[in-house]
Amino acid sequence: NDTGRDSMKESPILHPWRDDPAHTNSFRDIGGTGGLWRYGPNLTADCAILTKDLGCIALITRRDNGLLALPGGFVDKGELAIDTAIREASEETGITLTKEAAEELYSGPVADYRATLRAWPHTTLFRFLTAHTLQLNPNDDAIYADWYEVETLTPDKLHGSHFTLIQKAILPLR
Repeated sequence: NDTGRDSMKESPILHPWRDDPAHTNSFRDIGGTGGLWRYGPNLTADCAILTKDLGCIALITRRDNGLLALPGGFVDKGELAIDTAIREASEETGITLTKEAAEELYSGPVADYRATLRAWPHTTLFRFLTAHTLQLNPNDDAIYADWYEVETLTPDKLHGSHFTLIQKAILPLR
């Protein structure tokens, strides 16, 4: 990332969900960056890597909180979100993805335990379909990576908005 934590002056921009009662628990109503890199939106990208029958999805276990999550991470300076998604999938699962196989499904704020009133993740979600369950090799921020049956997932086992993101990835195809 191109700046250190809290290196910018506090932003007058407030979380886009600040007045939405459905998202009152999506961020902390405090100042500062809450552990994110900068004030305002912190750009991220996430991958929903699904089997073509939509029965299984590749997920990682996060090193920071032990929850299941989609492979993903912060967009580096000068990087496109699709390039971040492909890089993070490779780093966290060992899977090689291509831009041609990507389908962008969502771009917007997401819930995250680090989000505050003045700093939040803004993700771009990409869907990738595979013919079968490829071998996964966890690395980087992932302490474990495996294929999970989509129907067995529950929001309490997943990081932030990842359950909702998974629903966005499977519902249009079902």
